[in-house]
Amino acid sequence: MSNTKHPQILVTGANGQLGRLVINKLLETVPADRLTATVRNPDSVSDFAARGVNVRVADYDRRDTLQAAFAGIDRMLLVSSPNNMGARTSQQKNVIEAAVRAGVSRLVYTSILHADTSGLKLAEEHRETEALLVDADIEAVLLRNGWYAENLTSTIESTLASDARYGSARNVQPHARTTRPPCSSPTDQDRSTSWPVTTLSRSPTTPMKSLVNPDRKSTISIYPRQIRLLYFPSFSFRT
Repeated sequence: MSNTKHPQILVTGANGQLGRLVINKLLETVPADRLTATVRNPDSVSDFAARGVNVRVADYDRRDTLQAAFAGIDRMLLVSSPNNMGARTSQQKNVIEAAVRAGVSRLVYTSILHADTSGLKLAEEHRETEALLVDADIEAVLLRNGWYAENLTSTIESTLASDARYGSARNVQPHARTTRPPCSSPTDQDRSTSWPVTTLSRSPTTPMKSLVNPDRKSTISIYPRQIRLLYFPSFSFRT
């Protein structure tokens, strides 16, 4: 039975870039003994173990590791498989099925913007995973995240050198670009404040829509994310 007052929270892929950020943020408000980090190699999160976080082995490809790793968990963040295109759906199916068997009451999944309509190749397995969650007997929250800001760091040098950030866009003139005003010697303040940023105009804690499978009672809430916003609603985990 789910512990709604003091839920046990689990983050998969806790040694990854996103997993680490989430664990560190949760540690600011949640006691370490209520947090579980799952990884394939426990040594990779020895720093979390030293802070009192429970560490368990969970491999998306090894179903025998999953149910034991999820035992006693109330809330779970499923971080989508990294760099495994073609295998993500089957891997995440293993996780979802194990979470249901273990009695996890709420599963939060890191999806992609417009997963249901996007033509991106990357969106296909997110769409398939969302469909699995619609059919699963578990309450689910879909975080349809935008492009993580960290993904842009690999091109910082070329961006600063050309004074432009190039990318694809729809319904704009071919020459359109985001650029800094001309300056002889850009300062840190100039770099951080003069670039326009376009974001979604929706509250990060208001569901975009909900899907209800008529064959079950659980509701799936969908949250669109902003490109510059790495934020997870605390209630998705704690209430």
